[in-house]
Formats: sequence, C-alpha cells, structure tokens
Amino acid sequence: MIQIQFMDVWGERLVVGYGCTFVMYTITGDGGPNSLISPDDSQLKFLSHGPVDSMLAVELADGEFLLAFSGM
Repeated sequence: MIQIQFMDVWGERLVVGYGCTFVMYTITGDGGPNSLISPDDSQLKFLSHGPVDSMLAVELADGEFLLAFSGM
C-alpha cells in the first residue's frame, strides 16, 4: 500500500509525493504521470537506499524543482 505524504495542485497539474519519489499528473488526464526525479541521475541513487518521506515540492522554474525529503 502506498502512503501519500505530499499533494499539491500547480495550475492544471497535480503533484504527489510518496516514499522516495514525486510524480506529476495533468488534471485534464492527458498523458500519464511524470516523475520529478530523473532515474538517470546517479547523484539521486541514495533515495532508494533508505526509508525516506517526501515532504515538499516547489517548482523553481520550468522543468526545475526543489524536492525535500525526511528520514535519512
């Protein structure tokens, strides 16, 4: 069971944080969810190695996000 730890609406987008990830959905339903964490970024691999909570997401600029985690 997935426990949602963060949820916010940014314009026509719904941002959901759970576990060690954040995903963005379009409210209009066009397309699937988009991860805000790049699986190709080797600097973020630590997120999958321990229990972390998704606490906050802030959009800084188009395509750039500040993501806050707790529990490490």
